[in-house]
Amino acid sequence: MKYMTLLLATVSSVEAAISTEGPWSGTHISEGFTFTDGVASHSDEYFQRRITSPLALEESLMTDYGTKENAERVKRIFSENDFNKAFPKKDEFYTYGNFIKAIAKYPAFCNEFNSKSTNSNLSDIEEACKRELSTLLTHIEINS
Repeated sequence: MKYMTLLLATVSSVEAAISTEGPWSGTHISEGFTFTDGVASHSDEYFQRRITSPLALEESLMTDYGTKENAERVKRIFSENDFNKAFPKKDEFYTYGNFIKAIAKYPAFCNEFNSKSTNSNLSDIEEACKRELSTLLTHIEINS
């Protein structure tokens, strides 16, 4: 009980606040990067793509997820039949529709191709998508 009282006294005496000043507030430029209220951007297209590629769409933009360009591409490459064969012991949450919705939520997934790549086995966006899907599916494990 003595320790509980000491802990409560310590917690009640600590005051914390989010700082409005610092490296992530306002606008700062550092080596080509611009940070505006904590959001990074870059003037170079390569770095800007690396910043935005992992970003997900807002849920409000997901009403037509099945028609997103990357979702259409994945459906051509990896059909619902392929999905069911790959994951025969999945539960009701792991559906092909939810898989496609997850793909569509990340518009850069299966939707980018570096034509300047020196990798000879990546000739177009379809081949790049196949590689991305292969990498993703290798890391998915659904237990029964």
